[in-house]
Amino acid sequence: MHPASKAARKSLRSTLAATAALGLLALAPCLASAPAQAQDQSQAPDAGGAGANASGLTGDTLVLDAVANAVDDAIRPGYQAFDDAVREQAFMLETLCSDPTKENLQSAQENFGGLVSAFSKIEFVRFGPIREDNRLERILFFPDPRGVMAKQVQAILKDQADNALHAETLAEKSVAVQGLPALQYVLFGDGSDDLATESGAYRCSYGKAIAANLSSISTALVEEWGDETGISERLMEPAEDDPVYRTASDSLGAIVSIFTEGLEIVADQRLSPPLSAEDGADAPAKPNLFLFGASDNALTALQGDFEGLQQLFEAVDFPAVLPADKQFLGPSIELEFTQIGSNLDAVETPLSEAVADADSLGKLGYVLIATRSLRSQFTDQLAPALGLASGFSSLDGD
Repeated sequence: MHPASKAARKSLRSTLAATAALGLLALAPCLASAPAQAQDQSQAPDAGGAGANASGLTGDTLVLDAVANAVDDAIRPGYQAFDDAVREQAFMLETLCSDPTKENLQSAQENFGGLVSAFSKIEFVRFGPIREDNRLERILFFPDPRGVMAKQVQAILKDQADNALHAETLAEKSVAVQGLPALQYVLFGDGSDDLATESGAYRCSYGKAIAANLSSISTALVEEWGDETGISERLMEPAEDDPVYRTASDSLGAIVSIFTEGLEIVADQRLSPPLSAEDGADAPAKPNLFLFGASDNALTALQGDFEGLQQLFEAVDFPAVLPADKQFLGPSIELEFTQIGSNLDAVETPLSEAVADADSLGKLGYVLIATRSLRSQFTDQLAPALGLASGFSSLDGD
């Protein structure tokens, strides 16, 4: 990784402030017009509100329709796409292990980016089946400030124990050696070139076991979200005797938590630490802290995070449940998602190198500010407008 240039390592706070100012200036005309546009489109009393919409549907019916939209059009397809990506990665590893060549290694490495993207698009659904059996941690052991994953994976590769070569026994080991970060180390870490030769046979078999373990998890997630008597039914048909989802608002709150928790994680765990945003003026960036930076998939992961959240936002159709005087929140939030995506798309180099470029660093700084602004729109405006407590967290339940 290239050290940050002197220009790029100038006060990140100044960079963030400047990009924030420019961003707000760019957003101002659009945001100012949003309320007026929404008002023009919502003349009917209570249109999209908690009482009834123009068609006379009740508030609970509209809310549960929104929840069903989230489940059917975003969550279930997201988990299916992740499962498909895991299976594709497993196939690539099987091919590599059977025929260890540079070409097959390159194919397996390139495919890893698609797996990262697929998981990133669904990773912030942190309630329901993902909370069982430490599935989330087994897929993604992160943050890892003490480098536990690398130490434990290195120990496995050194000891070459047989119990790391089978999904069933691997699942009983530390969560740090089972998931995507561990697979990244196998494919890209020290000694990964051996995968293109016979000397990398154990390493490749361990990678196959990781993929098989991930496949067992992703398959279970697809099946359990598809089970009409499981989490989907609980969300779409809340009941007084349910420990978590007693009302339509409880179910909608779980969906909103995907945004509030996801955006908080992106800002506080994925962007702020590597950008040294909280370390004071002139603090150098720490590109080694980017998630999936070792495989140059840090940008892919961030893009997947925001694409997944935006797809979920569009699937839910929040304007259908927002009061008439809050309709402007729909286009306002959409605009911020678009601005964030445009800035990420403009960062052309791997993030490990982008922090050495003043222009790219400025775009990342803008994304950090916009992410926090976007989260505030969900917690301080959208959630209250829907009658939800702004502090709702799915982690308080299951």
